[in-house]
Amino acid sequence: MKNRVGLFIRTLFRYLYFRIVRLCDIVLNAQKPLFPLKNIRTILLVEVQDIGDTIIASPCIRQIRRRFPDSVIHMLVQSKSFDMVKYNPNLDDVFGVSNITSYPQLFRVAREYRQKNYDLVISLSPSVRNNLIAACSGGKIISGYLNDSYFLPTNCHDHPIEVRGYQPPKKIIYYKEERLIVRALKAAAYFGVDLTDCVNTELFLPDESRQFADTFLKKHKVQPTDMLIGLHPVCLNYFRNWPPERFAMLSDRLIECFGNVRILLIGSSNDQETLDFIISLMKHKDHAICDTRLSIQQSASLIRMCDVLVGMDSVPSDISGALKVPVVHMHGPTDPKITGPGGHKNFPVVQGLPCSPCGLNIHYCPYDKKCMKKLDVSAVFDATLYAIEKYGFGNR
Repeated sequence: MKNRVGLFIRTLFRYLYFRIVRLCDIVLNAQKPLFPLKNIRTILLVEVQDIGDTIIASPCIRQIRRRFPDSVIHMLVQSKSFDMVKYNPNLDDVFGVSNITSYPQLFRVAREYRQKNYDLVISLSPSVRNNLIAACSGGKIISGYLNDSYFLPTNCHDHPIEVRGYQPPKKIIYYKEERLIVRALKAAAYFGVDLTDCVNTELFLPDESRQFADTFLKKHKVQPTDMLIGLHPVCLNYFRNWPPERFAMLSDRLIECFGNVRILLIGSSNDQETLDFIISLMKHKDHAICDTRLSIQQSASLIRMCDVLVGMDSVPSDISGALKVPVVHMHGPTDPKITGPGGHKNFPVVQGLPCSPCGLNIHYCPYDKKCMKKLDVSAVFDATLYAIEKYGFGNR
């Protein structure tokens, strides 16, 4: 009961925050004059949600560059996402912002970017953060996800794509059954981007990232003939996590199957206890590699060297998809057809319970996470084996 009350209160405050955004939009943009698309010279893309949202926005970034080849394109992201778009050649500059959960900070950021006088501002996903910055940006044209009038989380309903300062020929809607990659693309749909470019995400790393990865693997005595399998056992969303002891069992089965396998455990310092617990349960502990001091860019550099990555619906899976690394991704509360990584080398694993995917996957589960707890090690092992057989290994 306490969890349900907490969920209701969070949802209520979220609804009220969106009403504040709506008020800002009405006050600032209701009488916005029309601006011709041919005059667009400066563009700001706003995606201050999570790291994964930044990665899956890459097809939209690519399409906007093709649509406006001579315009200056900037992107605003959270500081933690900065390295995921810093080296994207389709962007002229990237800005990072911290402490974005503070609403005074949100208004300060909105005011700062309002002074830059962008011709076009696009909010790439439905969130209070993106919506507020975009609505208050002062862009001559503002497009994307600007309001949310529903008393439900954003993944539970369709979203109209709104635009200010431009008269679109028809109304466009993002439907909740569509991929999140399409969600980002549709934010720019009024400007002629190709909505079919919704499969391949991309992530650009600096040249020195390869040298870092080579040095790291050499330090840990990974041989060129070894198979390198990445595991990401801890998702920020607790309800998406697979039990850690299953990762230990999976690791041992893979090692016993192939022999020359090294297991790269990926996580942050906050995950150290869980990663140590997994290693303690492994029979072949000497095959494990774990360093939680790595930055996200360094982790991405190592993921690029993996023969396959096994994880949940989380950032490393999105990174793998963008780097064209085969990825086995487990889903319970989310739908792999919607939230799965980009690319063609994806191997989703689901239990298929009637309650899954539930959509309401952040704060409360009345079934004790059965959708993830019932996922059998054999199912994940078989998917990993199939990925290795299909794409081979030793391509470093």
